[in-house]
Amino acid sequence: MTGNVWSWLNFLTVVVLTALLFLLLVWIFVPLGQIVGRQMNLVPQALTSYSWNLLGSLMGILAFLAVSRLTLPPWIWLGIVLVGFAMLQASVKDRMLLMSLVVPLVLLLHDPSSHDHYTIWTPYQQIEYTRTHAENGDFARGELKVNHTGYQAIVNLSESFLGSSSQAASRGAERESLQHILSVCGHCTKRIDRGLRNRERRGGGFTAQQFFRRRRRD
Repeated sequence: MTGNVWSWLNFLTVVVLTALLFLLLVWIFVPLGQIVGRQMNLVPQALTSYSWNLLGSLMGILAFLAVSRLTLPPWIWLGIVLVGFAMLQASVKDRMLLMSLVVPLVLLLHDPSSHDHYTIWTPYQQIEYTRTHAENGDFARGELKVNHTGYQAIVNLSESFLGSSSQAASRGAERESLQHILSVCGHCTKRIDRGLRNRERRGGGFTAQQFFRRRRRD
């Protein structure tokens, strides 16, 4: 199913992927549940073991809340899980083997950040922001992606930026940035037009289409 059109192929694809995901979760959590059950059976008093189980669940929820609140990246999430699996191993050799996997995990998932490019992680989304500058260092454009998909773009339309003669070489990039926005979401045209017409009321304004035509002539 996509949009308003029914498709058996898409429907069956979603069903198969959902079933595979469910089986993967079962494959992961059934052994963990068996380990917890065996450890609880070792405690003489069932109420005490059940109380420790509830305390562990509460601590896990608080840990998840802390990781989410601090927007920690995936290599920290998975690193903690990997260390936890290592502590469950019976032999020292198996523990060291699993802990050694933390190194390639960090190398594969670590994403260095800078002032112009950084990522914020939430429990459900990866929010990535990239800032682009003109040749003279002025802010030209900012692009926001959610889960590697374009979500929003910010373009510098200030009079000081567009009117500067030093920006002549970067006007083509400005036009491409605005055209990218309009291709992503059509209603952005109305928003740009509304903002530029507000200028027109104060004098010297123009529409988005006129803006592109002027850039082509330049």
